Amino acid sequence: MLTLPPPLSLLDNHGVHAQSFPASAQEQLKELDDSGDACLDSKEILAGIRALAREKKKSKRLIWLSAGLLVFSLLLLAAMGGLMFQVNQMLGSISDVVTVALSCAILCR
Repeated sequence: MLTLPPPLSLLDNHGVHAQSFPASAQEQLKELDDSGDACLDSKEILAGIRALAREKKKSKRLIWLSAGLLVFSLLLLAAMGGLMFQVNQMLGSISDVVTVALSCAILCR
């Protein structure tokens, strides 16, 4: 059975030390460190996890909103295309009637 030792270099009685992580991660961990002691305690870690969960929910809502707007836009374009087709059909019929009326008027003189 393989057993791994606990990561003692990361933890002590106060929490997780930010200096134990790469420089790129340290900048992000500083945003979570409310006390400014360069050590993340359980409350700060949980606050960061909750903030991440909120952002994921917002992101998912934004995706659904974008998809809904896309569907609405496509339906609107289809409706406009249908209206333009109907107007074209009506104008074509009206122009035929006007042509026949003008022809009759000219021939009937």
